[in-house]
Amino acid sequence: MSVIGQSSKLIFCEGKPKGLDERLLQQIAIPANAVIKPSGGKRTLAVYVQVELEKYPQGLAPNYIAFRDRDFDARPSDEVALIRPFNDKKPVYYTHRACIENYLLNAELIHTYWEEQEREALKWRHGASPGVENINDWIESSARDIANYQTIRWALASLKPGLRWPEVKNTWTKGDGKLPNALDFTSCFDQGKRIVEEFRQQIVNVNLENFDQNVQGYRTLFGDGGFWESKDYLVWFHGKDIQKAMQIKQPNSISLQKSYFDWAISRIDFSRHPDLEELKLLI
Repeated sequence: MSVIGQSSKLIFCEGKPKGLDERLLQQIAIPANAVIKPSGGKRTLAVYVQVELEKYPQGLAPNYIAFRDRDFDARPSDEVALIRPFNDKKPVYYTHRACIENYLLNAELIHTYWEEQEREALKWRHGASPGVENINDWIESSARDIANYQTIRWALASLKPGLRWPEVKNTWTKGDGKLPNALDFTSCFDQGKRIVEEFRQQIVNVNLENFDQNVQGYRTLFGDGGFWESKDYLVWFHGKDIQKAMQIKQPNSISLQKSYFDWAISRIDFSRHPDLEELKLLI
């Protein structure tokens, strides 16, 4: 069993080993007693954390935090900060922007990368950088191309009744091996009925009327001039969708996939992102 001491700290993140998430965390001065543990996909993060912590005797697990992309699982807060979906119940934190790639879609970074590749790449075929202003226009126009798509993605995501959806809980205790105080049939049956009723009440809101209301709300938000002037699309729209739209809009331009992201991840200016500065303090 591979465990670390109780005085150490576990930092769970989504993604593969040496992926963008882990490499972002490595830009922080990680304490010597901390260990980064990538979990794979975000859907497996919670289970991975639980399995890792269960390797320790009860009460002896080290401190930990879990860090992952926000995606469409929560609306960004008005204040630029990490999002805590479970409030103070669990040390789980979401990025303020939709995903790590959103922080890398920066015109100045892309411009610097372009100039560096023009100087140093042996088979560079994209010429000189068009400049920061033109790259900004490229990003924004590509984001505008996908505004309708992002509207529908958000409208659908907002129908999700809760963080555990669509899972129906099969216990009212803290989990396997944790028994309820009352084990008689009537008590257990009543608790089961309560869970079913809670679930039924949740799915009542998944309907076309609420979907339409969500669509209109997000169309209004994304259609507001201030949304574009403040570049809020870099927060709300998914970075991978913007990146793909940029490639479609200018298919002969530079690739903004693995080679660029691998270069850019070590050059993020944390001081421009209060949520990432907050992450540094947590670690």
